[in-house]
Amino acid sequence: MSWDVMVFNYAGKPPAPAAMDDVPPLPLGAAASVRANISRCLPGVDWSEPGWGIFEADEISVEFNIGDADPVDSLMLHVRGTGNPLPALLSIATGNSWSLLDCTTGQFIDPARPSSDGWREFQAFRDTVAARYLEGPLESAKPSLFERILLHWNMVLPGTNLLGLNLTFGVFLVMILLKEPANAMEDALLMLAGGALVLALDMAYRWALFGGGGGVSHFLQYWRAGRLLFIPVWVFASLWIVQGAIKAIIAR
Repeated sequence: MSWDVMVFNYAGKPPAPAAMDDVPPLPLGAAASVRANISRCLPGVDWSEPGWGIFEADEISVEFNIGDADPVDSLMLHVRGTGNPLPALLSIATGNSWSLLDCTTGQFIDPARPSSDGWREFQAFRDTVAARYLEGPLESAKPSLFERILLHWNMVLPGTNLLGLNLTFGVFLVMILLKEPANAMEDALLMLAGGALVLALDMAYRWALFGGGGGVSHFLQYWRAGRLLFIPVWVFASLWIVQGAIKAIIAR
């Protein structure tokens, strides 16, 4: 389990994440020069395996997954530990005019105002998993099937728009297949019930994986569960409930 950060070459000026498909990055360079540039900015990286560098210092470890491609278009960093990895990551980014995409938050890390939100979120998730499944007798450490499904989704799609879309469309598609609304009142009831179910599922997802830690911010941080356009999906669900209630009143 690691905090993952993607490295791109946008010459120091990354686009908004939503515009990445329209603004292709430049290559990072030939594999040998990428390794040299990383080592120049961060001495001590072990390149025993040329496609997989390892850096360990200050209670962190960073793995540089370059792969076999040459030239290198992008690379993935796998970060672990208890220290602060941002100085090490920023040193290679600023030293080469590269950009760091936090795979947890889906945002580029701003070198002028670097945010550790993604790292702290990963640590909270890691510590939650460790506390639940790695402490106590081995027979009690195995998560339930439901929890394993949630863990899988959170690692594959941590707070992504795709997770929010799957949750939303999945709920409404099932409800429409069960009973397609035939009039305004049924349409209102569908929106009410669908919104309530999406709200309950998103809240349950957050609570099942992360517990109640974090107070109000626990529910405001979009990357803890599904999102739509960087807004927690439960916000949209609440609006659907209100809209459904208004429609039901009008349809009476």
